[in-house]
Amino acid sequence: MAAPLPRAGTAKPEVSAAGPAQHRRGRTFRPKLRPMESMPLTPEEEVRFQHSMSEWLAKSLLENGSVRLAAVDTPENQRRFQEVAHRVSEVLRRPVITMASSHGMTFELGAEQLPAQERSPISPR
Repeated sequence: MAAPLPRAGTAKPEVSAAGPAQHRRGRTFRPKLRPMESMPLTPEEEVRFQHSMSEWLAKSLLENGSVRLAAVDTPENQRRFQEVAHRVSEVLRRPVITMASSHGMTFELGAEQLPAQERSPISPR
C-alpha cells in the first residue's frame, strides 16, 4: 500500500546544507550564508587539542612519513599545528618539517638522528 500524498500546502520545505529553500513567485532561492566565525578555544580545550593532535600526528607520521591537512586555514590554526609539530618532534626525537600555505599544511618526518650523534656546537641546547 502506497503512502498517502500530503494535502496541498502541507508539504515540508526542501532543506539542504545551505539552509531551507524559500519559494517566491515560482522561483527558489537560498539565503546567503555568512562565513563561520571561529570561537577561541578555552585553556582546557587547548590542552586537549595539543594532546590529541600530537598523538594523532605522531602516529600518522610514523605510518606514512608525511601528512597533509587542508583545513588549516587561519594563522591561529597554523600556530596551533606548529606547536603540535614541535611537540611531536620532541617526543619522537626526530625533526618534523612543516610547510604552510593558503591551501593547508604539510608535515614530514625528517631523517632519523643517529643515537651516538651529538649536536654541533652552534645549535642551541
